[in-house]
Amino acid sequence: MLGANGPEPAAGHQASRLGDHDDLTVMGEGSIEPAPLPPPTPIGGGQVLARVCAQGHPNPPERATCRVCDIDLAGAPQQIPQPIVGRAVLASREVIELDRPVVFGREPQSKRGTTDGATARLVALAGNHISRNQVRLSPEGWQVYAVELRSKNGTLLHRFGEAPMRLPERPLLLKNHDVLDLGHGVLITLEGLP
Repeated sequence: MLGANGPEPAAGHQASRLGDHDDLTVMGEGSIEPAPLPPPTPIGGGQVLARVCAQGHPNPPERATCRVCDIDLAGAPQQIPQPIVGRAVLASREVIELDRPVVFGREPQSKRGTTDGATARLVALAGNHISRNQVRLSPEGWQVYAVELRSKNGTLLHRFGEAPMRLPERPLLLKNHDVLDLGHGVLITLEGLP
């Protein structure tokens, strides 16, 4: 929820002043079971071109049927706030919805905003081998990009049918079911990407 001074913590969630240096970060909270994709809500990010089904689910403009409920899409594409374009699922089964940039690390930090104005979500991961800021996932329109954040040990990308590769320090387009391997069993699986 946006308040007069920026995002407010969710009900029942206390922001840690030690980990939230600018009061504008959003701490990652996940659920065990992925929920259906809800209609987009403004977060401060950009606009995307989309076709919205009769149930309110946003879809890429080139789709003929809804990616959630599979009903036929009618009407012209329209500009909407950045929708959830997929999920990052941790080995712990925590689910992070991708509707804004997400920084994963041992003690992740982010600048006040990003190039599109969206506030990054910070997700802390356990492990001494994980860098303070390890990897960043950024939705841009209907695509999600990953960037290695100059971590000490690097991040491997596992993609079906391809040899594992070290994630570069420049944006790399992710595909559905890609797995980011931060080492020692710390995995991030991408699901629900268009």
